[in-house]
Amino acid sequence: MGANWETNTYYRAYTKYFDWGPSVYPSGMTAHDGWDSLRGGFRADWTPAGANSLTLQGDVYRTRFDETLTTASLSAPYSNTFPNDGQYTGGNILGRWESYFRAIFDVVADVLRQHGRLATTLFSATTRTYWTSISSTGFTLAIHNNSYGGWATAQSTDKNNPSFTVSLTTQPSHSEPVQHIPSG
Repeated sequence: MGANWETNTYYRAYTKYFDWGPSVYPSGMTAHDGWDSLRGGFRADWTPAGANSLTLQGDVYRTRFDETLTTASLSAPYSNTFPNDGQYTGGNILGRWESYFRAIFDVVADVLRQHGRLATTLFSATTRTYWTSISSTGFTLAIHNNSYGGWATAQSTDKNNPSFTVSLTTQPSHSEPVQHIPSG
């Protein structure tokens, strides 16, 4: 779905959903392997009079899944079968401003925020990302491309429930800032 909201302003939005039921064994029992997903997003573009434009877009999602896991055991019957339910969730939002000066110079600024999470019976993981950048291109006897002040921060948090078969060693929280050096 999309439309023109006002003069020089356009938007669109979408949603998607599916539900895949569990498989059925010949005996009639279910296999505990169904899954479903819901996703939605939008984008809006605004180009006012002049050489500027602004874009804002984002997405969100949620997926649930079922699976049956079998793990090894040190005691009889030497294995353990159990349902492992999980869920992916997350989303992102991006803003972008672009400005063109006399058709020979432009500036682009981006800001991004992203979040994702995976959770199951055995473990969970969360990631968060932030990104900002400003770049320009221009023409002065030669073409120049420059990036200024690009900055990203990624943070992840992992947790697990150790078992005989699954044992992850993780830091409770991890964050890495990354600075982008101007390219000339």
